[in-house]
Amino acid sequence: MTTLSPPVGVKGTPISNQDQQQQIQTNSPRGQQPAPVRISFNTSNSTLESSPFPSDSSMENSEEGNCTARQNPPFKAMTPNLITKSSIESAAAASDTSPEVASILDKVCDWDSFDVFKLDACTGGRPLQVVTLCLLRTLGVVERLQLDVTRLSEFLAAVEGHYTPQHYHNSTHAADVVQALGAMMAADQWASALEDWERLAIIIGAAVHDLGHPGVNNDFHVRTNSEAAQAYSTLGSINENNHAALASSLLDLRGNDFFMSSTMDATEATQFKSLLKELILSTDMAHHGGVIKSFKASLQQFGSELTNWSEDARRNAALRMFLHCADISNPARPLEHCSEWGRRVQEELYGQGDKERELGLVLTPACDRGSSCPGRSQAAFIKHVMQPTIAVLAPLAPKFVETVTPHINASLEHWRALSNGCSGDCISNSSPNKLPERMGPLAGSERNCSSDVITYLAP
Repeated sequence: MTTLSPPVGVKGTPISNQDQQQQIQTNSPRGQQPAPVRISFNTSNSTLESSPFPSDSSMENSEEGNCTARQNPPFKAMTPNLITKSSIESAAAASDTSPEVASILDKVCDWDSFDVFKLDACTGGRPLQVVTLCLLRTLGVVERLQLDVTRLSEFLAAVEGHYTPQHYHNSTHAADVVQALGAMMAADQWASALEDWERLAIIIGAAVHDLGHPGVNNDFHVRTNSEAAQAYSTLGSINENNHAALASSLLDLRGNDFFMSSTMDATEATQFKSLLKELILSTDMAHHGGVIKSFKASLQQFGSELTNWSEDARRNAALRMFLHCADISNPARPLEHCSEWGRRVQEELYGQGDKERELGLVLTPACDRGSSCPGRSQAAFIKHVMQPTIAVLAPLAPKFVETVTPHINASLEHWRALSNGCSGDCISNSSPNKLPERMGPLAGSERNCSSDVITYLAP
């Protein structure tokens, strides 16, 4: 087990704690990249394994596996009708925003009607704070846990201010992932089987999962020996470890510790922080295969009712899966939004390619403006990642899967049509519908042209 290191940026210019406090209080406006951060914070209970969840072998050979980050308290009765029309309307009305924003938030749990791009425009480029607070209110978490709303708002504002102005990995993406979870919860009410601190952890986890993302993938860090690589290369998941460290740092700052006066006891607070880090680390696409396999093992053992996944049943396997599905759900959105997300992903990949060219590095094929084939790689991602993942999720979220399947099919046809006549071969030495064998179960290399597939949502 390795002690969590302070967060670093790509260029890694250290700043003092005093400067960081001032930066967070002023909440850097969108469009200005915050200075890379290096903050001292309490890590007495903040340790992370190199793998955020049980290995496949541990799930197969051990009843408890080797993931002992948390032990659930005695399970409580399922909360009926956690998300209702009235709870959504009340949360939207309490958001203290303009009528136009409130009307958007009325659809916070609607998969087809919610428009994150419109929310982004109506909030001046700061959609994350309002959608996260609205969803937590909708779930009743703020009221039941008696969270300090002022401090929660300050924390979320600080989080939003520390997302960098990337084409894709910005606060709009984070807001989209938060809302995706809300729609998933509303469709099948699986969140009713969770404790309030678990609901809080997965929603906050979605909000911070790409915090401070520099717009380059982990392989770029390794090849450039960035400061982040020097800090986290032994752990792997370089970007994700930095996201987790920065999130913990912001949470520990005075004025942001929204749960300190809540009804959460010390054990639940510790479990919340531990689960939060676990969820962030599990969003690394290198862990895709492990997330799927551990979820399938738990599903086979405990069945399709999440109420049976209590205590040692490892509900965290389900939470990792739900967050992972939300994180990669762009192809499951209505086509208008799906195509816009695809454009943003590709622009960010091109940005990495531009950096590689400037540094004299071998270009990652997916990042080469002159030869990549976005349509083909998007189609491969949908066929080999999105569709199988959604199929695995179906037993716990059948209504959600039924809702998104037509969108996924339409997205696949859209990207296939765009790939016709494409001269670039995004999947080197393979057909458009077959991934390189060396990638294994979609959990390996990010270095070749298939990074469009592996790093579609996590370059």
